[in-house]
Amino acid sequence: MALARSARAFEPVVDGGIVHYRLAGKRGSHAFTDRGKVIDIRDSNRRETVLAALQLSAQKWGTFTIRGDEQFRRVCVELAVEHGFKIENAELQRDIAAARDRFHVERERL
Repeated sequence: MALARSARAFEPVVDGGIVHYRLAGKRGSHAFTDRGKVIDIRDSNRRETVLAALQLSAQKWGTFTIRGDEQFRRVCVELAVEHGFKIENAELQRDIAAARDRFHVERERL
């Protein structure tokens, strides 16, 4: 599975056994880091960054667990519904189902 377009907006910076990702062509801090078994998102307030990190997670593992505050989890649920990501968190399954229902209703209106 190739990385989707938004993930390609980030360039990898290899640092030993980990890979930092930052917006392509930008200097400064890393948006997220692949540590092998975990992907840490530093810039979790940018939807584009969260999407790219979730795309990488889906590519690596298929299904995955997320950790973070309520706002971060809400964005992850929305992106999971929009892009078909499989989040394993049991406590989020009701939110994912509700968001999926809203998403389908909105699509039918168009």
